[in-house]
Amino acid sequence: LNDIDLPENLKVVGDLAFQYAGLTSLTLPNGVQCIGKSAFENATAMKTLTFPQDSMFISLGSLEEELSIFKGAVSLETLVLPNALSVIGKGVFENTGLKSVEMADPSAPSGLTDIGANAFRNCVNLTSFDHLGMAETIGDAAFMGCTSLESALPAEGLEYMGAMAFAFCNNLKETYIPKSVTTLGGNPYAGFASDRVNVADDHANLTVERKDGVLTIYDASRTTLLAVYGATGEYVFDQGIARVASGALAGNAITAAVLPANIACIEDYI
Repeated sequence: LNDIDLPENLKVVGDLAFQYAGLTSLTLPNGVQCIGKSAFENATAMKTLTFPQDSMFISLGSLEEELSIFKGAVSLETLVLPNALSVIGKGVFENTGLKSVEMADPSAPSGLTDIGANAFRNCVNLTSFDHLGMAETIGDAAFMGCTSLESALPAEGLEYMGAMAFAFCNNLKETYIPKSVTTLGGNPYAGFASDRVNVADDHANLTVERKDGVLTIYDASRTTLLAVYGATGEYVFDQGIARVASGALAGNAITAAVLPANIACIEDYI
């Protein structure tokens, strides 16, 4: 299947509908309200997907379940999303060839509030994502491995910033952990040098420490180690640490670690 015109009254694109299809481009009718699991998974010829400007589509995928809607669509380069869209779910565009993500009405603000875990993971051709102004949640590893990404700046209003959210996106020109963040899932900027991570020293919900070129971020109670930047050689944990969050030490040049006696939990990607 290389080409199709979808009817204007279409409301649902079902599970597996175009999996492995040979479509090169598709414009979805503005009445579409739901796209099912793996609907375009491994549609490797698709280059462009467009939602019309007046589309009221609000949720692409799920924040709870990975639906792999476009996973493996390696030729997908251009994505035009409706401004009404508020949710991009888990793994929706993981491992796609995306180069640009635009809004159907570029003169109007994006309504995106939630970006799920792995949503754009390993989109190695993506150069910018300038639609985070309203974001309240950026999930774990949402942009991890987007090695060409230069612009994707979280804004005040963000409440949850996931572990490894921008890990190894080393071409980013700016980084920021907003003061509004109430929960940091782990290390959001793993692989970055300490002087490249922008976080306020007086952050209300985090304890931020800078010493000898090393930036360390703890939770407010200083019992969870969230992120370390710029550490080398042997790393000695504070004795009060009970939990090491996901990716806390990732990207450092640490050769040995001395753990505290009462540590209770070490999460993944340490």
